[in-house]
Amino acid sequence: MREQVLVSRHGVAEKGAAPNGGRGRDYAWAGAAALTVVVAGFGLSLAQGSPPATDPQAGVAQDQATVSGSGGASVTQAVHPTTKLGNLSRFAVIVSDVRAKVAQHDLAGARTRVKDLEVAWDDAEAGLKPRDATRWHQLDGQIDDVLTALRAANPSETACASAVTALMNTLNTFDGV
Repeated sequence: MREQVLVSRHGVAEKGAAPNGGRGRDYAWAGAAALTVVVAGFGLSLAQGSPPATDPQAGVAQDQATVSGSGGASVTQAVHPTTKLGNLSRFAVIVSDVRAKVAQHDLAGARTRVKDLEVAWDDAEAGLKPRDATRWHQLDGQIDDVLTALRAANPSETACASAVTALMNTLNTFDGV
């Protein structure tokens, strides 16, 4: 039975000789399978919508941060992260909004906006903490200080402003701004 299968598959050959036709057909099937996997992978990567790795402009939008200046005006500055945490500008934008509300004596509005910071920070924890645990804990502590100051039974504008300013300074330092 085995001999019949081999004869059908490889043809009749003399004892000790290589099979008729060689392994060309096997290599053709393997090559076609490999090509299919490569094409499918490339197609799926394009379907994700991410820019190609060779695009020099791919990360430009992430390398800019908008922070409020001392006069309340927004300034766009280049970001060069000084930590492994990466670009923290999305948190700096929220902290800037909270600082503006505190400066306008709107502690209720600041308390509402700081919830966005809390949620964003908690959502990003799994991705940020393993990168630089020491700096992550430093920022986490400062965020907790801001939350505590704004959520106090009788919040002090001075304590809130101080906590928010300290957090913003740290974020700017870590972002290289």
